[in-house]
Amino acid sequence: MELNELANQYLQQSNILLERIHRLKSYVNSTNGNDKLILKRRIMSLYIDAAECRRCALHLENRNKE
Repeated sequence: MELNELANQYLQQSNILLERIHRLKSYVNSTNGNDKLILKRRIMSLYIDAAECRRCALHLENRNKE
């Protein structure tokens, strides 16, 4: 597998995570208490994962240019 292909897979995974975040955000307003807190923490964790996927993709793209 080439680095560009791997970078594209990381970007795709980031997009999948962002779509999941969007779906979960729609539930935040309909929950309360501990469930709301858990949901917000999960969303934050998914944001971190999506950002890491994008960071890896950019790193791979830059390595391929060298």
